[in-house]
Amino acid sequence: MPKKNNSKKANRTTMSPNLELFLEHSIDPKNRLLYWGNEEIEAESTERLIKGIYILNDLGSKPIRLLLNSPGGDMYQGWAAYDAINESKAPVNIEVYGHAMSMAAIILQSGNKRLIHPRGVIMIHDGVQEMDGEVRSTESWSDWGKKERKRIYSLFAEKTKKDFFYWENKFAKDTIFNAEQALEVGLVDKIIKKSL
Repeated sequence: MPKKNNSKKANRTTMSPNLELFLEHSIDPKNRLLYWGNEEIEAESTERLIKGIYILNDLGSKPIRLLLNSPGGDMYQGWAAYDAINESKAPVNIEVYGHAMSMAAIILQSGNKRLIHPRGVIMIHDGVQEMDGEVRSTESWSDWGKKERKRIYSLFAEKTKKDFFYWENKFAKDTIFNAEQALEVGLVDKIIKKSL
């Protein structure tokens, strides 16, 4: 009578190393793919993205595909991601799945190609700036916030089909664009019609 094999290895489904990397670290080196999905922009997710860009740049110069699905988050971490994408040796093409809101909408503008899937949405606003403390310090932060908003409006005017004053008006409140509207104003370059 044959012996039963009780080892876990015999019963376990094995994953390819590529799939394990993607599930654990949101990077697929074989397909030059990064996934930044359904999480806020904060230190850990930004670090993972920047390391992923570094790794893929080290492996070659073909375009990197970044799948973005984010509600936004920390502005400083967002600018770190923006700069890393913008300064990547390999072009980074960004695809919006689901949503790119707040800081994620700004990060989208760093893409070599800015793409959106048919049901994707983009939301922009001035964000939230909470201040407390000594009066002069809060005045300093307030002045900095005004300058930062102007920098963002200028960036959007440079990257899109609309001018500074259009974006100043749109950022004044939560403004949501569906895929067609985003294409019309130049927030994206193309609507992707086929799925993964």
